[in-house]
Amino acid sequence: MNCIIPTGNIKIINKALHTLAKIGDELYIDAKQDYLQFATINQTKTSYVTFNFQPVFFSSYEINTDRPVDAPDALTCKLHIKAMLNIFKLKGPKEKNIDWCKIELENDPTRILLKLKYKQDIVVNHSIRLIDMEYISVEYDKDKMPNKVNTAGSFYGQVLTNFQLSDEDMSLEITKSKVTVRNYDVVSNKVGNRIRSQVVLKCHEFTLYQINQESNITLSFKPFRAAVAFAEAFTLPILMYLDSGGKPVIMTIKNSIFEANFILSTISRDGSTQSCATSSMFSNADKSKNTELTKEDHTLIENINWDSDFDMDENDIMMKNLSEIRRKNKKARRKSPVGGPVLTDIIPESPESPRTKKLKIVFRRCYEATFHESNLNYGAELAPNSDSE
Repeated sequence: MNCIIPTGNIKIINKALHTLAKIGDELYIDAKQDYLQFATINQTKTSYVTFNFQPVFFSSYEINTDRPVDAPDALTCKLHIKAMLNIFKLKGPKEKNIDWCKIELENDPTRILLKLKYKQDIVVNHSIRLIDMEYISVEYDKDKMPNKVNTAGSFYGQVLTNFQLSDEDMSLEITKSKVTVRNYDVVSNKVGNRIRSQVVLKCHEFTLYQINQESNITLSFKPFRAAVAFAEAFTLPILMYLDSGGKPVIMTIKNSIFEANFILSTISRDGSTQSCATSSMFSNADKSKNTELTKEDHTLIENINWDSDFDMDENDIMMKNLSEIRRKNKKARRKSPVGGPVLTDIIPESPESPRTKKLKIVFRRCYEATFHESNLNYGAELAPNSDSE
C-alpha cells in the first residue's frame, strides 16, 4: 500500500490522530480498496472510533493487488499511537513547509514507513515497528436505530460548557419534544459534593430530530468531548444514532473526503435492578454522612424532585415546605420547659470544622489566659487621684 497525503489534508490527519489518542493507546490501520481506515478502542472496550479516508483524500492511493489468493481483503497492522503523534507533531511554520506525506505498508509488514517532504527539498524518513496484530470486529447498523438527531458540532460545544471537566458520565433523557442532558442519575437520590447540572434541548434546536422511541441512556463524557472537539475544529455537524439504554450510540462526522464514527456503549437506568442497587448503596455507604444533616435537611432532600426541569412553581412549593418545617420546629422549641433537656433531634449541635480544630492545636498558646492582673505588684499608693473622673 502506497498513499500520498497532500499538504492541505495533513492537518486533518494530525487532528484525527490526536482524537484517537484521547480514546485508546493503539492505532489500527486497515488499507482497503475503497478507503484507508484509522481505528482505536479503549482498554475497557466501551468506545470504538474509526476514521475512514476516501481515495480522493489522497493525491495518490495504491493498493497492491498481487497478493496471495488466501490473503485478506485488507492490509491490517497495529502500532502504538504515540509513535504516530511524534511524527505528526507539526505546529507553526513546520506544518506550512510540508509538501506531502507518504505512507508505505508491505504485504507482510513488520514496519510501516512514513516520508515527509518539505519545501526545501528535505525528505525525512520515519520507520515504526509494528506490534502483534489483534483483529477487532464491531458490527453495527445505523439504519436500524429508531432515533436520529443532527446538529452542528459547535452546538454541542456550547452544551458542554455547562458541565465540569471532572464529570464522568452523562445521562440523556430522549423524548419526542426534547433531549435532557444531565451529569447525574435521576434514579438515585444520592446527594454528592459535585454540582448537579441539567440542560434541556428542544426539538427545534436541531436541524434533524427524528425520535421514534423514547429512552433514557447513560454514556461517558470523555469520548463525547473528543467527538465534539473534532467536529468543532472543522465546523462539521454531528449526526447521532440512538437506541434504548444498553445499546450503543453512534456519532458520525463526515464530509466528501472522510468519515468518522464514534461507537459508544451505554448503560440503561430504567431497570428495577439498577434502582434497587443504587438505593441500598445510598442507605449503607452514606450512613455516617447523614448523621451530620439536620432533620430539616433530611425532610427537604426526600421532597426534592430531581427529575423535574427546575420549574419555578416546584421551587416555590419546596420553599414553602421548608418554611413550614422551620415554623413547626420553632413552635416545638417554645413549648419545651426552661432549663429542661435540649431536643438534639430538633436543635443539632454545630459540628466544629477540622480546619478550626487544627488552628486551635497549632496556636493553642494564643488561646490560653496568660495575663492575670492579680500577679502585678503596683506597690503603695502615694498620691491618690485628685479628680474623680
